[in-house]
Amino acid sequence: MTRRCSICTLSDERGLTKVSLADGTEVTVCGTHQLMFYRSGILFRTLADMRAYLGDRRRRRDRREGVGGDALAMQLVEAFAAPGNRRASSDRRR
Repeated sequence: MTRRCSICTLSDERGLTKVSLADGTEVTVCGTHQLMFYRSGILFRTLADMRAYLGDRRRRRDRREGVGGDALAMQLVEAFAAPGNRRASSDRRR
């Protein structure tokens, strides 16, 4: 039987560990979710509570939206996004 992270279902056993819920029940989690668990400082009562809090907290949106006034970030976005701005292989420095 393969163990998996109870939050993200990572199945590589080299990255798995256990944490305890409030009642002492051990829950298998990956290293990332273990770190999030300890940083949260919360003693979760149930696995469902832990999943709700530690689940995928990244937003599914374009990360450039918050760039706003960051001129360097905007230049990098333009340089890598616009095909006309890229160098051809014959233009490479030697």
